[in-house]
Amino acid sequence: MALIGRARELADVAEVLDRSRTETAALVVVGEAGIGKTTLLVAARDQARADGRTVLPVSCADTDRNDAYGALRRLLGAVDPLPADLPGPLAQALSQLRAPEPDGAVDPPVLRRAILALLARLASRRPVLLLVDDVQNADRDSLRLLMLVLRSLSREPVAVLLAARDAVPPLVAAEQLPTYEIGPLCPVSAAELLDRQPDAPRGWARGEILRQADGNPLAIVELSRAVGTAGDRALDATGPLPDGRLHWAFAAQLRAVPEPTRRLLLHAAAAWGRDSVWTILSAAGSADDLRDWEPAEEAGLVTVAGDRVLFRHPLLRTVCYADASDSDRAQAHRDLAAQTDDAYQRAWHLAAAEPGADESVAVLLEDAAGLAIRRGAFSEAAAALHRAAERSEGDEDAARRYAKAVYAAYRAGDPSWAVQLSEQVDARSRSADVRGAAACGAALALTHAGSWSRAFALAGRVVDEQPRDGQVALTAVTIAATAALFSGVPAQRAALPALLSALRLTHGGPLGEAMIPRRANPAALASVLAIADPAGYADQLRDRSAAALMEPTTGLAEVARLLFVGSVAWLVDDTALAIATLRAVLAGQRQTGSFGSVAVRSLLLIQALIDAGQWAEAADVLDEVECFAAVGDMTLLLAAAPALRATIAALRGNVADARAALRTDRVDVDPADNALVVCLRHRAAGLIAMAARDHDSAYRHLRAMFAADGAPLHQIIAPRALPQLAWCAARTGRRADLADVMAACLRVAGPRPTARLAALLHHARALLAEDGAAEEHFRAAVGDPVHAQHWPLEYAEAQLGYAEWLRKRRRPAEATPLLGEAATGTEHLGADGHGSQARRHLRVGGNAPAASRFERLTAQQQQIVRLAAEGMTNQQIGERLSISARTVGSHLYRIYPVLEVASRHQLPDVLPTS
Repeated sequence: MALIGRARELADVAEVLDRSRTETAALVVVGEAGIGKTTLLVAARDQARADGRTVLPVSCADTDRNDAYGALRRLLGAVDPLPADLPGPLAQALSQLRAPEPDGAVDPPVLRRAILALLARLASRRPVLLLVDDVQNADRDSLRLLMLVLRSLSREPVAVLLAARDAVPPLVAAEQLPTYEIGPLCPVSAAELLDRQPDAPRGWARGEILRQADGNPLAIVELSRAVGTAGDRALDATGPLPDGRLHWAFAAQLRAVPEPTRRLLLHAAAAWGRDSVWTILSAAGSADDLRDWEPAEEAGLVTVAGDRVLFRHPLLRTVCYADASDSDRAQAHRDLAAQTDDAYQRAWHLAAAEPGADESVAVLLEDAAGLAIRRGAFSEAAAALHRAAERSEGDEDAARRYAKAVYAAYRAGDPSWAVQLSEQVDARSRSADVRGAAACGAALALTHAGSWSRAFALAGRVVDEQPRDGQVALTAVTIAATAALFSGVPAQRAALPALLSALRLTHGGPLGEAMIPRRANPAALASVLAIADPAGYADQLRDRSAAALMEPTTGLAEVARLLFVGSVAWLVDDTALAIATLRAVLAGQRQTGSFGSVAVRSLLLIQALIDAGQWAEAADVLDEVECFAAVGDMTLLLAAAPALRATIAALRGNVADARAALRTDRVDVDPADNALVVCLRHRAAGLIAMAARDHDSAYRHLRAMFAADGAPLHQIIAPRALPQLAWCAARTGRRADLADVMAACLRVAGPRPTARLAALLHHARALLAEDGAAEEHFRAAVGDPVHAQHWPLEYAEAQLGYAEWLRKRRRPAEATPLLGEAATGTEHLGADGHGSQARRHLRVGGNAPAASRFERLTAQQQQIVRLAAEGMTNQQIGERLSISARTVGSHLYRIYPVLEVASRHQLPDVLPTS
């Protein structure tokens, strides 16, 4: 299986192997237990063997440090037989060391010369790789001799990779060998590794494993296995972790420290990193001078930093907790509850100390969840509500707490946990409000998975059951509208007015207010109307009839208002407002780590940033979104991210990066239920093909954003790509084929389209029109320079199209200013492909010698230049023109001086326009 998340590390190790082809190269890989050092060495071993190297591996994991030269004996055991041409005394020294029971004392100088001679003989045949894992356990004699050998090597093609746990051994450090530290996996890679485990856990357990493992691969594997064996309680403060690969090693270290320190460690483990060191000291009955921590710090078990106790390895806390008895764990929690001033922590510890149904504990946990929600800690709130529901004595109380936990888990960005929690409600409650709140939370979680039809159906069920809490019903309608927006299903959009008419907003209860506060209602209703009829709602905005949605509020109401306002702005092409509002929500949620509520709409923010030419920020937000989507297992975002990343790269002219980004798309969504994602993928592929000058492929991909009858698959995304589709149609002779598409887009736009959509439609119609009508549309497309501030690339594309049209009609004086502005604008954006196109037009239009140089080429040479400029290889050009690749290369060698270019990459800039 491929090594997950270690591409950079593999490349760095490969560089050491490459360098060792001409000189001796060494590297010491260090990192904590389970971080992946051995796995990296195994990958290096496999690569070396594939390259034909001689590999001499040895693991010192279970060596006896008192066994003199034991590690070297294992290393030499991999050489069988010994080279026959070794001098007798040296061969004898090696044979003696290799013997199971050496029959005499080893002479270190002789043995050093023997090993050097052995490596020289092996390296003369093919490069050698020495691999020594767990070098910190090697016996001192072996290590000292190995360092002497390394000091004597210089020109030999030998690579040496050593791996050490935590720190470089002193003998190795003295040689000042290059050191390479392996850190934790990034959240995306950690999530991928977890998802590849057998029966990978979902819901709360998934997020908790990622939190506890902190990027340590072995911790991820062992915690996942523990959940598979013992269930979720293997991760909770109410149950131990089953034995794993590191369990006994860590347990031995923990038992070696004095009893007062072990007591402190148990209390620290029960605190889960949330109680201060002073609270832990008081709870454990230790002195306040930290001296009882010293044995644990000296043993490398913990670090006391500020007022926090940090376990040095992710599994140490779990092992420490698991090794205690049930009664000792319960007492530790009672001790901590008695000492902490934090109401949330006190409730949590009391719940962990006293198992079983207890309404008083449930009330404490519910109150603690409220405190967590007020500070934006929704994951903590969901966990507390989950436990409160489990401790509840009555079904309705349990159902109500489960329902609140569902929404908190959704806001925390853990959709699978939210769905799991919602399944507990229907069987326990008959209340339409409680059932509706849980269903809304589950439906919102389904939006994260791109399951729009299921989310729409669940939201519709809530409205049908007519909850007394009007805010619950309104939440359901907004979910249905969001589903209609992202799915692109016309029937869902058509059903929204009926759902709105069924709303009764005369009453709001605590469950509904926790989802959409009444003060955010104007914005919530506006978003539903805008999704149902974007063109019609744009008219309302022009008439200022929806001004109420712009009135600021506070707290959760303001978060909800900004989300709805940002969505409306994106729908009606107010890109600047969409960016400002959605950016503000993301910044606020970033501070608390609660991304759930902004997750889906972050796609709108990224798309708005791309449209506005703010590509660097779009890429940064995309990185952030992909990270929390991987941790939260948000299928929708993971499915859309590669297409958005490829779009940014393609617009910048980085075809190779764009193709690589699109190849990472491995997340399946139902195409019939995800028109927005489908359109993003087709648009990205089309832009890549355009950047590579493959107009035919570009046309096919962009045309796939529309149905066979021309209707846009997604009524917002697809029409915005219409000019690119028209441009490709014009270059492939398919202008007439887009009549249905154009008619459908005009119907979607309505009689009063937004200024942006009007300009896009004019640009597309100009590209498709006959000569008589084209100029009128081109002038309309570039008629308002303000568009360049909001949608700079779209405006530059219209300028380029108009300028090209003018030049073909021998009107260069009118074309030149347009080309100059387009070149300046695209260069500022970093749109290299567009900038090259504008500069090429300028050079060809204003520099006759450049055109004449091209005209001096033969017809065949001109063909070769055009094909090479499109990115074709010599082999592909030869096959197209029925000549050999060698002949193509010969032609290009003679063509470059004529055109005054240095390489094929400059050919697009000197081509005359077609």
